[in-house]
Amino acid sequence: MMNKNLKFLEYNLDYIENCMSLRSPQKQSLKILDTLLNQIELKKNNDIYNILETVHDICPTCKDFERDFFSIAFALATGVGKTRLMGAFIAYLYTIKGIKNFFIVAPNITIYEKLKSEFGDINNPKYVFKGLSCFAGVQPNIIYGENYKSAAFICGNSDCNINVFNIDKFNKKVGEMKHLSEFLGTSYFKYLSELDDLVILMDESHHYRADKGMAALNELHPVLGLELTATPQIEKGNKTIKFKNVVYEYPLSQAIIDGYTKIPYAMTRHDIGDFHFGDEDLDKLMISDGLLNHEQVKIGLKNYANLHPEERKIKPFMMIVCQNTAHAEKVMKFITSDDFENGKYRNKTIIIHSNQKEIEKEENIKLLQDVERYENPVEIVIHVNILKEGWDVNNLYTIVPLRTAASKTLREQIIGRGLRLPFGHRVDDNYVDSLVIAAHDKFEEIIMQSNEPNSLLKAKNVIFADEIKNKNCITSTPKVFDSLQTRLEDVFDDIPTSPNFSQEEKNIFAKTTSKITNILSDIYSINGLGKIRQELDRENISKQIKQSQDLSEIISKRADFSEIYERFIIKEISKQEEIIKNNTMEIPIISVKEDGTSDYYFEEFELDLSNMNYVPVANDLIYQNLINNERLFYKAKGIDFLSLNPMRILAYHLKNKPEVGDNYDDLIFNLISSFLKHLANQYDDETIQHIVMFNKLDIGNKIYEQMKNHFYKRDKDIVEQVVGVTYDPLDNSYIIRDNNIKNVFVTIPDCDVPKYVFSGFKKSIHKLYKFDSEPERKFAIVCDNDNQVIKWLRPAPNQFKLFYKNNSRYEPDFVVETKESMYLVEIKGEDRIDDVDVIAKRNRAVRYCQVVNIWAEGNNKKKWKHLFIPANEVRLNSSFDALAKRFEWTNITQ
Repeated sequence: MMNKNLKFLEYNLDYIENCMSLRSPQKQSLKILDTLLNQIELKKNNDIYNILETVHDICPTCKDFERDFFSIAFALATGVGKTRLMGAFIAYLYTIKGIKNFFIVAPNITIYEKLKSEFGDINNPKYVFKGLSCFAGVQPNIIYGENYKSAAFICGNSDCNINVFNIDKFNKKVGEMKHLSEFLGTSYFKYLSELDDLVILMDESHHYRADKGMAALNELHPVLGLELTATPQIEKGNKTIKFKNVVYEYPLSQAIIDGYTKIPYAMTRHDIGDFHFGDEDLDKLMISDGLLNHEQVKIGLKNYANLHPEERKIKPFMMIVCQNTAHAEKVMKFITSDDFENGKYRNKTIIIHSNQKEIEKEENIKLLQDVERYENPVEIVIHVNILKEGWDVNNLYTIVPLRTAASKTLREQIIGRGLRLPFGHRVDDNYVDSLVIAAHDKFEEIIMQSNEPNSLLKAKNVIFADEIKNKNCITSTPKVFDSLQTRLEDVFDDIPTSPNFSQEEKNIFAKTTSKITNILSDIYSINGLGKIRQELDRENISKQIKQSQDLSEIISKRADFSEIYERFIIKEISKQEEIIKNNTMEIPIISVKEDGTSDYYFEEFELDLSNMNYVPVANDLIYQNLINNERLFYKAKGIDFLSLNPMRILAYHLKNKPEVGDNYDDLIFNLISSFLKHLANQYDDETIQHIVMFNKLDIGNKIYEQMKNHFYKRDKDIVEQVVGVTYDPLDNSYIIRDNNIKNVFVTIPDCDVPKYVFSGFKKSIHKLYKFDSEPERKFAIVCDNDNQVIKWLRPAPNQFKLFYKNNSRYEPDFVVETKESMYLVEIKGEDRIDDVDVIAKRNRAVRYCQVVNIWAEGNNKKKWKHLFIPANEVRLNSSFDALAKRFEWTNITQ
């Protein structure tokens, strides 16, 4: 292990924690790093798999470094102080472990500028090394994207070098950084990669999981990577992929309990749960109510400052999150117009989005970075998701998400922007300690999600301990093209009877067989095996081969060679076709569609008004605590609905209902008129407008429910049919550890079967298979040994595109082909035979066979059958025929 710097003998964990006033989660992170590095020596070309074993033993949540180097992640909630922790890591590694070279990666320009300042500017209030004597006299050399070409850091007074780079610029500058540097005598990139003590620190590390970012960092060959993030997961499509290298997690739920953040509240209007304005009207209402809260917070913070003159003054600001850049520009125009609050916020609003001109964007970012300063005029920040993380401010008190936060993760990240406390701790004042999210259109959704056990505000853990999985991923490919590699002696067996051939002529035959294999492989890669099995153009292949061979000289020597060679080519193609046929299966593809049209109509009826009693809505705001669900109520401004037409609003809503459209205008007019007349007996026109606008969804739904009671419809027929076949068995991918591939016949404990990949099959379509249980492995052996079985397949997850119970995918355990039939096979434990999910899968398999057999009968194909075999009935001495006769399932059951 590296020796401690003798200049800093007084430095230990307690000393660093006390000097830097670290919080409990920061201390725990530093302690974990120290524990790990007392067991692991930091050096180049370490065996990272052995290191992983050590780390996993100490921190079981770490299952894979996910990089080519030793890299561990600390998942700390927003507001806890990740930047300060990075400073503590550097101080620890420099003073105690002797590390002198660091590389800090920022995910965007905003964080990049912030990190440059906080690590390099001793006058910055957030200077990370404040209180540390090791950097008091001589600051570390700070190298970044704009000065790395100079020799300043080599000539600097410090022996500690801290590189700070924005990942996007770093990726773009890699080529430039690999150019020769005159003052280094090598490229700067190579200089970094050859350092024997380079440590990478990754702020918001979920940004460095893309292929390009991963590759660039891997090339630096650091001895250690330290990743920090509040969200230890990435989103890929609809999939959430959690980090596998987390060694410590301090969730937001715990940070809230420990008092390190503001208390989040969701705000909405009273009694508008079912109310929905048009998009623009709702935007204006949410902005107006958000600013009402903002102004209340301003007054509250001024009052607090008057009572606590020792504390710095806090000027709050409000953040508006927009759907896209056009939406943001529209909101900006509205807020800065004379029509909105008489232009009060015209010079107090900035906008940040990716389509801005660079100069305008830089100016606004400077204002943004300085937004905590009391004299900064900015009170409203409009943006499009680019500030959802890494923006370290503590005076954000109101968030207005307009038509955004479609995903739960994004919504939680937006909330996370405002949770930092201005004084680092709560002060028992509601205005200072609270964050308010305007949630008029998402109030119920946010409340429900915040109360889920796995929500950002409640979840105790995102990362869980698991077994280590080696990166060694084996792909089990179909055996078909392995079978095409013909031995030379087999080639000569196919040569037509003829006088002896010269060695040159023998080589032509051997190369021809290889050429046929290559052509068939190319056809397979482009068109699949179906092209080879059904529509192979032998004449064209023969022509390709003859054109590719220089035969003129040989043919001129032997007049009979051309005819012999032609017969050989045709015979070899036929032989290879037969090999392909024997190593593939014909699997029918079915489609599900509707056939015919539906007949339907609504009949005239009188509206039942007995359950349609509505009252005017009070202009109150509700604030609900997202932690303990307590509510507060405040008075809101009134809303002007005088220009809105209740008849048109309700008619529009009803016409968007299924089966209605524009076909029942008279019926809709009569029903709505009946309802409005009912209200007119109690209220004036203005009150009726308010009632309709605040309850239009509920009113429309109640009218529609009554319409459905007077609706007549004949359903379309659901038709399943075979639309084609596939001959292409998909690859199976298996992750294994220590190359655990076993012959299928070896003896191993039943419980260990899922850990291994098995080989040694004779009749299987693939070379390697994994099994979920010992009965499945036994069944594979039965199939391989049984004379009735021609071939069998363990399908890849997407081989059969069959679904049950809406969107659950059905994946058969086996497909078996005999001389007479095709079989879909399920092996199920006795304890699960009556399981509802298992029965649904069985029904899907039976239905598939029923549909396919209609097609099979008309096309002279083998009949398909479904076998549902109890696991305890599968033994090595079982015959497939006996199992098939006993356990064929033909009925769909409830």
